[in-house]
Amino acid sequence: MENSSKFEGSQEEWESLTRRNDLSRMTDAEKAIHNAIQEVEKLPPNQRLTNCVIRLQEAKTELSNWVDNLPIKKIFVGRGDFGQAIAALKQGKRVAREGWNGKGMFIFMRPSDELDSAFIIEKVKSLPQSVKDFFKEKEKSELPSEQGLSRVKFGPYLCMYAADGSIVNGWLASQTDILAEDWVELD
Repeated sequence: MENSSKFEGSQEEWESLTRRNDLSRMTDAEKAIHNAIQEVEKLPPNQRLTNCVIRLQEAKTELSNWVDNLPIKKIFVGRGDFGQAIAALKQGKRVAREGWNGKGMFIFMRPSDELDSAFIIEKVKSLPQSVKDFFKEKEKSELPSEQGLSRVKFGPYLCMYAADGSIVNGWLASQTDILAEDWVELD
């Protein structure tokens, strides 16, 4: 560390400080920050804050554009925790745990949905007849002008694609799953 006899930080900190004014040793991000600071320092004091805000807004836009153009938009890369898995699920991604024994198993989220009650009565096979009968009776009790217009809201829920090829609706995480840090994003 030349010229660093009075400096009490680490070698890395010293190199970072000395690199600040050596453009040839700066990363592109450091150069952009350095140039912005140089431009702002040339301004009269009453214009500096406004210019800094404008520069920050421009940098935010550039960063957003850069992130949007990434070829892979993963919530996390490698292994993550349950919170990261939930965030990925909410974006429509599939997730799994490395520790699961079943091959090909994964979790996905069924988004919320809204269906006409007539459609539920006539077409939905996964509801018991008693539920369909309930909706038929409800339809009868509505005013004639409203019949066939009622809609049923379904909330979002998690599903698992199981090792046997079936879909488990309403999958629930165990405590082990919640505390695990071996979640992986598949999409």
